[in-house]
Amino acid sequence: MIFVESRFFVSTVKNSFKFLDLVKKEEKIFPFDDVGYLIFENSNSYFSKKG
Repeated sequence: MIFVESRFFVSTVKNSFKFLDLVKKEEKIFPFDDVGYLIFENSNSYFSKKG
């Protein structure tokens, strides 16, 4: 389960979620198989299937 609590741009890349921290400009990648739920807690976060 991933809680998106700060400002992130979330997209998909090669069977994975890519998280770009819009404040720190850091990137993290999690495979789809490792994520059961994706919950957005911040209204300034974005999800796009194009990444």
